[in-house]
Amino acid sequence: MSAGSMKVELRDGVIYGPVRSRRLGRSLGINLLPASAKFCNYDCVYCFFGPTSVSPKQRRDSSCPKMGDIRAAVDSVVQRVQRQELKVDFFTFSGNGEPTLHPEFAGVTHYVLEKLSSLSPAPQTAIFTNGTLLGRTAIRRAISRIDQAIVKIDIVDEVSFRTVNRPLVETRLRDIAKAVAQLPNVRIQTAVMKRGGVLYEKAAWDYYCSLIKVASPQEVQLYNVVYPPAEEGVEAATIDEIKMLAKRLRGRLRVSVKVFHLTES
Repeated sequence: MSAGSMKVELRDGVIYGPVRSRRLGRSLGINLLPASAKFCNYDCVYCFFGPTSVSPKQRRDSSCPKMGDIRAAVDSVVQRVQRQELKVDFFTFSGNGEPTLHPEFAGVTHYVLEKLSSLSPAPQTAIFTNGTLLGRTAIRRAISRIDQAIVKIDIVDEVSFRTVNRPLVETRLRDIAKAVAQLPNVRIQTAVMKRGGVLYEKAAWDYYCSLIKVASPQEVQLYNVVYPPAEEGVEAATIDEIKMLAKRLRGRLRVSVKVFHLTES
């Protein structure tokens, strides 16, 4: 799989979907980030939105959707669910990058959860996050109220982390893993890929296993890279390769591991 012009289009509103999620069923997305460009503090080589052209440090928080607009969008979609015009399994904080970068993330989370509590049965909630801001108490507390926190940790060590996830902020995976361990509701998501034909380096695998042990998640989710990645030289792992890693991880750490493998079709 090589990088190219094909990539997933950015979300142009606060609410999008429902989309059919590999892990969450019918998932309605909540995008708290600008529609004009990816807004992330990572620049992962396999990102389906393409490269991070502008870092959060170079953008203004004011480019994120305003609280009033978020409330209006959430109110509207909750009314549709109440009228049974829309059926969803999950409301998912995701969108055009890292959702916790919204300057009012904790307040937004509180509002969404309060609105969903009025539904019967209430859909579950999830967030896809890289965990870099879990050191902030308000963000960690907000995420602890979400049903599933799905945190990205790939098969890297602190050195290869800089060339695979390419963080645009000062952060260490060990610190992220320690913060993850304080949450009650965590799944670790791991993108499995080959770079230059190599599935992983032994040092990176050993370090990754140590991070999973520290984070102590309810589950590890291994998945393949489906869409054309941001960088050349990144290849999709096969289902057999991912299953092999899952078996090794279960045997080493006695952790629950699920494999998700799809093709673009």
